[in-house]
Amino acid sequence: MPCTAAAPSSARTANRFRRVSIGWKDYRADEWNSTIKHEYAEQAQKCGRRVLLINPYCADENAADAAAGGAVDFRDGKIQAEMPAGNSGMLMVTV
Repeated sequence: MPCTAAAPSSARTANRFRRVSIGWKDYRADEWNSTIKHEYAEQAQKCGRRVLLINPYCADENAADAAAGGAVDFRDGKIQAEMPAGNSGMLMVTV
C-alpha cells in the first residue's frame, strides 16, 4: 500500500500561511514525541509565526519506508496543538 499525504483542500487555506509544506520526517515515533519535536519548534519559529507540520501515516507497518504519522501546529516557537507521531487521524486547527 503506498504512503500518501493530503495537501490543503484549497488555495485559500494555503494562502493563509507564509509557507505550506508537507514533509516527511524520518524519525521513530518515540524519538519525535520525546525530544525532536521540541527542536523542530525552535526551528519553526525561524520560518514564521505559525507553521503546520503534517507527516503521512503508512498503514503498512512492515514497509521499509513506513511513515509514523503525526501533525503539529507550531506557533511562536511552541507546540500549540499536536497529534503525536505513531497515530493516524486528524489534527483539527483553525486557520
